[in-house]
Amino acid sequence: MSTEVKPEAKPETKTAPAPSQEMQQVMQDLINEALLLALDTLDNSCNCVFYQRARKIAKLVKKIMLSRGLQT
Repeated sequence: MSTEVKPEAKPETKTAPAPSQEMQQVMQDLINEALLLALDTLDNSCNCVFYQRARKIAKLVKKIMLSRGLQT
């Protein structure tokens, strides 16, 4: 009597495609703007730049969503 051991099937791992150079730059810009926004809140004069930074962040997020084919 032969007992044959079958190897277990490995689960498929899917990797996302590498982002383009432009999207890498957009993501870096988004991170930078978010950090600047966080740092601005530490200062009492943040009201004047808060909305400017928030608008920049919204534009960057929109650009990312459009590149992924998501509607805004």
